[in-house]
This record gives sequence, C-alpha cells and structure tokens, in this order.
Amino acid sequence: MSRQLFYAISIATIFLLAACDTVSSRYSTAIEARKSQEFNRGRLPKILPDSAFDIQETYDLDLNLGNGSFRFAARDSESLRTYLKWHPLSTAQGLSEEDTKLQRDGYVFYTFETFFIAVNWETYHARFWHPFHETEWK
Repeated sequence: MSRQLFYAISIATIFLLAACDTVSSRYSTAIEARKSQEFNRGRLPKILPDSAFDIQETYDLDLNLGNGSFRFAARDSESLRTYLKWHPLSTAQGLSEEDTKLQRDGYVFYTFETFFIAVNWETYHARFWHPFHETEWK
C-alpha cells in the first residue's frame, strides 16, 4: 500500500470517528442517575421512579436525540402512571418493526414532556426516546 493511500485512509477514519458523538451512561439506581449530568441536562425523564434500577441512556450529541430504558418496582406503577399521557400509537396499525415488537411484547406507549415512553406494566420495564415531537408520532 502506498504511503499516500495509507494517509488518506487514516484521515478518512479520523473524520468518520469524530462525527460519531454518541455518549452512553448506565446507572444502578435512581439516586445515582439523579446525581448525573445527563439527568440535569434533561436526558433522563424527570419521572424516573425512586425504585428505578438498571438505567441505561444513550445520547447522540450531533442529532440531539437520545434513548434508554429502566426497570422499576411494582410499588411505583401507579405513581408513574399518573404522570404519563397515553398515546394512540398503543393501538395503531402500520408501526415500525421496533414499535410493533414492543406492542406485541406488551408495551403501552405514552408521552411525558419531551419524552416518548413505552412501558410494560407486567415486567415493570420502560423504554424512552428523547426528544419527542408530537408530529413525529401521528
């Protein structure tokens, strides 16, 4: 391989890697998550139950989009439910493959502030996406 080709490939690789500004975080508990910068920046939902655990969050800094998940104790189900606004996507046809799988697996779709949240009330597991824009989910 010529030296010029090697340099060209190296520079292209650096540019591609630099364009991937995605950060991921994991938290064992809601207390740990609330102390984080991601929570303060609004990348985690404010309604994270006190019992939340196994909290995961990924955020694309370039696109300003994030997603994640958490588990919670059954005792927090009703309090969590009071903050959520049901979304008609829960009964919609023609969903994306991922949303169809979530629906089939028992998830119900909601919104809260700028978050789109899918909750499985039987397994006490939630997935979330941010930012949510009403026009994207009609």
